[in-house]
Amino acid sequence: MPRKLSLEVRHSISTLHTLKYSATVIVNALSLRNIAVSKSGVNKVTRENAAEEAGRPKPPSKATNSGKAKVRTAALVKKVKKATTGPNPPTQSQIALELGVSQATIQRVISEELEGKVRKKYRVHGLSDAMIQQRLAPGPRFLNWISGRKWENVLTIDEAWVYLTNCKGRRRIY
Repeated sequence: MPRKLSLEVRHSISTLHTLKYSATVIVNALSLRNIAVSKSGVNKVTRENAAEEAGRPKPPSKATNSGKAKVRTAALVKKVKKATTGPNPPTQSQIALELGVSQATIQRVISEELEGKVRKKYRVHGLSDAMIQQRLAPGPRFLNWISGRKWENVLTIDEAWVYLTNCKGRRRIY
């Protein structure tokens, strides 16, 4: 957008125009005073002055939309933040379906606006509380079983390789 002309320059242009100077002569006269004005700028100022003298109202400015409406609004960011915080958040595609935007938009909101780390959410077996208790229950029973000197008969093969190819012979444990 071009810079606005100062009030002094506008007044000089209107004064020279009332003296019946043409736009080209006005541009040359102002350039002698080291004021850079284009011919179209001079014509615009004279046209505005003529409309003002005639009593015509100035038409409203044509404020046009500069593009499509933004999808990543503050409301969307707030909804995504609410969905992603907490344990076991839904996947990006599930959030996108719920909010009616693309999955790429959700990814950009998480990584750029929320500055979070976007990770791949793999499908895993979810354990209920009852299942967790069942898995923890054998621990104390096992400890009771190896109490006393029975622990000497327990063979742990942690970080050991066991080959049972020759069962009648000596077993190799590395």
